[in-house]
Amino acid sequence: MNGVGKTSLLEAVNLCLYGGKNNIIFNWFNKNNKLENKYYIYVSLSFHDNENTVEVIRTYSIPSPLAKPKINDIKSTLTVKYNDEIFENPDRAEDFLTLKIPKNISQFFFFDGEKIQEIVNDGFSKDDIRESVEALLGIELLKKLYEDLKKVIADERKNYPNISDASIPNREKEIEDLKNELETAIAGVQDLEKDIKENEEEKEQLTKAFEERFGKFPDIIENKKELEIERRNLKKENDKLDDSINNFCKESLSFVLLTNFLPELKNQIKKERTFKNDRRAFEEKNELVNKIIENLFGKECIICKRPVQFDREKLFQEISSRIFKQSPEQIDVILDSSEKEDASILNLNLEENYRKILDFKNMLNQKEDITNRLQDIEKKFRASELEKEDETNFQEIHKKISEKEKFIGRRKAEWSDLREKKSKLEDDIAIKERDLNKVYENYEKKKEANRLVEYSGKLNCVIEKYIEIYRTNKIKELEKNLFDIFIKIFAKKIQEIKINEKTLDITLKEDENKSINYREFSAGEKEIFAISFLWALSKTSNLELPIIIDTPLARLDHNYRESLIRHYFPFASKQVIILSQNEEIVPDSEFHKMLNPSIYLEKTLTYDYSDNKTTICDGYFIN
Repeated sequence: MNGVGKTSLLEAVNLCLYGGKNNIIFNWFNKNNKLENKYYIYVSLSFHDNENTVEVIRTYSIPSPLAKPKINDIKSTLTVKYNDEIFENPDRAEDFLTLKIPKNISQFFFFDGEKIQEIVNDGFSKDDIRESVEALLGIELLKKLYEDLKKVIADERKNYPNISDASIPNREKEIEDLKNELETAIAGVQDLEKDIKENEEEKEQLTKAFEERFGKFPDIIENKKELEIERRNLKKENDKLDDSINNFCKESLSFVLLTNFLPELKNQIKKERTFKNDRRAFEEKNELVNKIIENLFGKECIICKRPVQFDREKLFQEISSRIFKQSPEQIDVILDSSEKEDASILNLNLEENYRKILDFKNMLNQKEDITNRLQDIEKKFRASELEKEDETNFQEIHKKISEKEKFIGRRKAEWSDLREKKSKLEDDIAIKERDLNKVYENYEKKKEANRLVEYSGKLNCVIEKYIEIYRTNKIKELEKNLFDIFIKIFAKKIQEIKINEKTLDITLKEDENKSINYREFSAGEKEIFAISFLWALSKTSNLELPIIIDTPLARLDHNYRESLIRHYFPFASKQVIILSQNEEIVPDSEFHKMLNPSIYLEKTLTYDYSDNKTTICDGYFIN
């Protein structure tokens, strides 16, 4: 679990070996002791160096009780015992620790699993990272030897001021001007890095204040955006559904409502249609009889041409009864609908009507669901609405954070340009110094008295060449180690890893034409990639230092956790100290059992909330 002191252990190791700043130490004094005006802490560390035992004790205190102690009142002492022999000189003790475990490489052996991905985010080419890597690979020592020999040459050359070659002073002046310009660029880079760091800290404080008051930034803004998008989409869907429902009501609802009466209705329509047809036929037949009578027995007989006297109605009935059937049977005409209306109803299909009913029900259910979801969204909007004062603070802090981000972006762009200029100056100086060394070499050959300069110049040329070869070989070795580790513990498949010898920029290639940008990895993948890089560095350097890892698995999924536990922890170093939470490696779990064969000792940090202190117990989270 968090807050019991495992990270403090890692910080204590660094504090014991390298010390700390007073403003940080002041906050580490025990709160209860502060109330009693007691200011004293110490950290001790013991380790074996081959067959020798080393004990380091570093203390911080405010000697005499003061009414209002200040940061500058803190005094520190360092005691180093080497096989029970104490270093009397504090500077010598510091030098001894720096020699055994150089500070600039400790970050590659003592690290926080959640924070090492910052190395990936910042890039491996950042100056302090690149210098630390060079120190770890032994390149820094060779460069120091090269610079020391250059200083020897410069000092020796001062003893021979009567150099007749006029080009040498001009070349030296040119190099000196470039170095002055380089120093200015280096100072500018450092100032920008400091400025960027300070502004990032300020931005972090603003973000923390924002999150404490309003929720995680920028989740609150993203959540509102997502809700707005969802609301807009649901309203579109709701409008479309309303149109469908309206169309159904206009075109089909009246027929659907008749579904249960449809058989009876159809039967009635058929009866009425039959009756109408029979009645129309009967009327047409009667009209035909009238025409026959009219033509046969009009005003006069068509045969004798004399007037005919007869009972017209009786004759009509006689002819009709003999020729035609009786008039159609009378029925009750209820609907009296048109043929078009009859056809529309008779063509109705029961199954089709049932399907339309189901479709209508589904539309109503969808309408209800969308309405409920819209109501939920409106509730969330109302819940996220802020008071007027909070809204003002929200906008103010949000604006400050945005301005900080823009400012940091501009500063990083300036830093990148200045670093590029610095790199170019370094290259120009190296070229001109190489040319000048050749001039020196040719010139000093003529002078027996300046033999040291001649030999030193030659040696420096050899060292310079050796540095290039050594750097190339070490980088190639680092590439191979990183590739071997990468394909073992990383999920992504790659064909090749390339590391720029000068900048240490890393290029991952999926195939000949496609590269992978590791800065776009997820948080967990960045952590795995950083661990792979640190392990490759350790193997390439051949240094046998212990490794301390704090919170190594917090951001990793199951597969990456298994990969580290199976392939990394047992082989990373002769001694590996894992500061793990019980959620990362659950006691008696599959992961815990995987590690068991490699575990020498297990301890648990238990925090006592009543005493506000942490105790160390035997075993791994044993109740």
